[in-house]
Amino acid sequence: MHYAKTCRTGKKTTKQKIKRDKAVKVYSGTHITELVQSIKNHDRIFATDRGRLISLKYQNGKLTSEGSWKGINDQIDGIIEAENGDLWLGTSQNGVIKVTPDNQNSTNASKVKYYNINAGFSIPFTFKHSIILGTVKGLYAYNSKTDRFEPFRDLGEQFCNGSRDIASFSEMPDGKIWICSSENRKADIGYLQPNGKGGYVWVYAPFRRIPEMSVETFYIEPSGIAWIGGSEGLYRYDRSKDKKNYAQKFSCLIRKITSGSDSLLYGGNKSNLQDFKKLADLKYELNNLTFEFAAPFFDQEEKTLYSYQLVGYDKEWSKWSRETKKEYSKIREGKYTFRVKARNVYGVTSEIESYNIWILPPWERTIWAYLVYLVILVAFIWYLVKLYSRRLIATNNKLEKIIEERTLKITHQKEEIMVQRDELELANACKDKFFSIIAHDLRGPFSGFLGLTQIMAEELPSLSMVQVQDLASSMKNSAANLYRLLNNLLEWSQLQKGSIPFNPVEIQLRSLVDEVIAPALETAKSKEIEIGCDIPENIAVFSDSHILQTVIRNLVSNAMKFTPKGGKISVLAKITDDKNVEIAIQDTGIGMSQEMLENLFRIDVQTGRKGTDGEPSTGLGLLLCKEFVEKHDGKIWVESEVGKGSTFYFSIPFGTKPKEKESVKNEISVRIKEIPAVKLKILIAEDDESSGKLI
Repeated sequence: MHYAKTCRTGKKTTKQKIKRDKAVKVYSGTHITELVQSIKNHDRIFATDRGRLISLKYQNGKLTSEGSWKGINDQIDGIIEAENGDLWLGTSQNGVIKVTPDNQNSTNASKVKYYNINAGFSIPFTFKHSIILGTVKGLYAYNSKTDRFEPFRDLGEQFCNGSRDIASFSEMPDGKIWICSSENRKADIGYLQPNGKGGYVWVYAPFRRIPEMSVETFYIEPSGIAWIGGSEGLYRYDRSKDKKNYAQKFSCLIRKITSGSDSLLYGGNKSNLQDFKKLADLKYELNNLTFEFAAPFFDQEEKTLYSYQLVGYDKEWSKWSRETKKEYSKIREGKYTFRVKARNVYGVTSEIESYNIWILPPWERTIWAYLVYLVILVAFIWYLVKLYSRRLIATNNKLEKIIEERTLKITHQKEEIMVQRDELELANACKDKFFSIIAHDLRGPFSGFLGLTQIMAEELPSLSMVQVQDLASSMKNSAANLYRLLNNLLEWSQLQKGSIPFNPVEIQLRSLVDEVIAPALETAKSKEIEIGCDIPENIAVFSDSHILQTVIRNLVSNAMKFTPKGGKISVLAKITDDKNVEIAIQDTGIGMSQEMLENLFRIDVQTGRKGTDGEPSTGLGLLLCKEFVEKHDGKIWVESEVGKGSTFYFSIPFGTKPKEKESVKNEISVRIKEIPAVKLKILIAEDDESSGKLI
């Protein structure tokens, strides 16, 4: 069988054989892409025509078409015949097709099965008696036990991890495995060289010089010469003539360091000590730095990549890129090292180039600034402590003052309590004394009254009418004195309780005095005492009528008690400069000593004495007068001389209503406990019927 080739004429493609330098057509189709001679039957050739699988057979000295296979209609990119005769057909989108031929019919498949691995195109190859696929995601191998394709890792992870596509795969007799992708932009073209240890070394550097292009044809001659055809042309590689050292070392250099837009800090000359000094002692204002770098390697210089790191600023190396400049802005003070490295088109990495930089801190972060801050902080803390101490002292002084005030208040309260206790004890003593005096004063009239009634009860039959009249007159006087005493006692009790009504009105003083004096004229006449009233008609007072009458009546009654026969009593009144009305009851009686004057209005001292005709006196009436006058916001006083008489004065406001007191107090300003207000009654136990009638 002679060499067969495909030739294209317009849209028609014919399959021809060369015989005696003459092309003979053996098949007419549209687009013949694959030709594979059968392993099982060397007289048969499998080919593709667009979406059809066709077969040709050599017999009787010529090639004839057996037609297209039934049941197969897909874009076929590769054909492989397995040792068992199965055909593996790679498609552009639908994975790989396994076709089991029918031995009775050469163009009929007994079984067709699709294996879709979702990896784009699938091109089948044979390797070490196995079926492998080249796909967009790398190599896959057929596992007959699981009847599925799995990633093929025997050649290395990089050929099955999805990082490259594999469109061509050829194993040569010398053990090399040539691999090519559909585009060398995405993956390398190269070969796997056995390393003698059961593994391989991936050789790709020589093919890095091929420009980026779509690879259409990849053919390896048995001698090892590689032909690569694509969109940028046809390339031939002969390893025996390639003497280039692809692992040659090269340098990466920092060419320039600038600050801002025009401040050159380093010009690429490390021997320049002045530049070194600048970078070793860089002012903070120049912390916006730009580093420019380059690698003196000129094979496809545009494919040289760079990676950099500013130690102290960047956490890690940058990604590889074609950038030859890096800008850093607002770098803080401190020590930094800029490092850069390059990687050439052959994947060789240069040595690391570095430069040390020390950026000085701004003044506000220098040691001198921190010392100033420390001084300010200490001063501020001292000020706060001082201020707090002052506040604390002020607070302590305030607390001490409060404590002192409260202590003083407590002391005053204690003193007041002690005074009140003493006054209460005094009041209780005065009350006891007063009740003792009252009991004594009541006992006298009652004893006299009982004595008279006893005489009448025992001696009445033997008494004459005149004697009976005398006894009756004595009993009357005794009862009258007793009545007055009880009446005064009742009024004093009501006064202590505050139950006496106080209803001041405007009163003509002269008419009220005349009304009070009138009942006393008969008594005065019996003692031959003259009572006069010298009060102007135009004097009016604002007073409670009943209370004012009680005051005047008591004072006039006292004057009559202590004025001997033939004496004189005068009632006088005048308006003072402070708009008060001053009323005076003047008598020509026996007068009082200085000692009596001092105790006259005291409840705890008995000042009562008998009148000129033996009339009893308790002093209770004067206490009533004093409190009644004070109820009118007035005052009472007395002037007296033994043997020359006495003058009692009291004043009440004139023209304005007096301020009403809530309660009446005695002269020691502590109210004596309330005396129950009871209507006093005299109980006389008498079993004699006639005496009962008399009563």
